[in-house]
Amino acid sequence: MADDGGGDSQRAKRAAAAAYDYEGDPRWADYWSNVLIPPHMASRSDVVDHYKQKFYQRFIDPDFAVEMMSSASSSQSARVFSRASAAPTRVQSRPQSSGGKVHVYLMFVYLS
Repeated sequence: MADDGGGDSQRAKRAAAAAYDYEGDPRWADYWSNVLIPPHMASRSDVVDHYKQKFYQRFIDPDFAVEMMSSASSSQSARVFSRASAAPTRVQSRPQSSGGKVHVYLMFVYLS
């Protein structure tokens, strides 16, 4: 059967990424310790899974396509911001690379 544009291949890669032993790979602990996000975000399983996918793509399979985080997760945070003020709010993500490590900075602006 022909591959449908990589769909079957990506499904298999997603399954492999989900089954990967992240806790047994010392690179994961180092990678996760360099992801700088607010504690309430770091405790969410969808956020952790997203960064595990990014880790898997970077260190295990560069052809693995990382899924976008669901808009429902981010829209919930956006609603909190929009209730605080009618003025627009910004959430900025600025990845930086330093010595092979990835640093991700998120800046949340709270308006009252």
